[in-house]
Amino acid sequence: MDVFSMKCYLSVAKYLNLSMAAKERFISQPAMSSKMNLLEEDFGVKLLIRSRQKVELTEAGKYIQQDVINGKLDVLFDEKSETDDVPSLESIFLCRDYAAVAVSKQSHLAAYEKASPDFLKTEKIIMSNNKSASVSLKNIVDRLSDAGFDMKNARLVDEYETTVAMAATGLGIAPIPRSFKVKNNSVTYVDIDSDKVYQDFVLTWSKYNTNQNIELFKNYCEKLKW
Repeated sequence: MDVFSMKCYLSVAKYLNLSMAAKERFISQPAMSSKMNLLEEDFGVKLLIRSRQKVELTEAGKYIQQDVINGKLDVLFDEKSETDDVPSLESIFLCRDYAAVAVSKQSHLAAYEKASPDFLKTEKIIMSNNKSASVSLKNIVDRLSDAGFDMKNARLVDEYETTVAMAATGLGIAPIPRSFKVKNNSVTYVDIDSDKVYQDFVLTWSKYNTNQNIELFKNYCEKLKW
């Protein structure tokens, strides 16, 4: 669960109203509903009981709100820019992940394993809308621009998952971190041959967390090759 999804869930838990939660997070109500569906799918349990009149938290939903998110989440793997401006957090650098693009298997690009930004620059870019994207996705837009992509004419959509679905239909190409590649019958992935488009991943924890196992886990992660 990324930081933005975490904030979305906390807003829903606070207001018990999808529209009000969506307004607080500057996304549409359908986008908020979709995020909650994805969270339930990721956790594998029902978190919300939704009706036309109200939203209620299930017992699992209350646990996620109170124990997992609010204070008892020990460590988080995240993109560095997401936590840089949070003074209560500390982190260690794990790895730099460069970018690829998801393309339709029917596209002429599907024959390539790697392509330069100059080769790809005439393709239509599909990106998550900045209003609902995390800080890291906003930074990716700037880095793609620096690499030579025409981001002024990029097509923006509310959900990250929608970008890959649209790429599968041949409407454009969707930039993603290479570690986000998942087996998909509709898309293939072409690495962007540039060191200008990247994301830095870190292990993060609260500086006020007294759990001694965090130090052990941090030391373990520092010894791994990421």
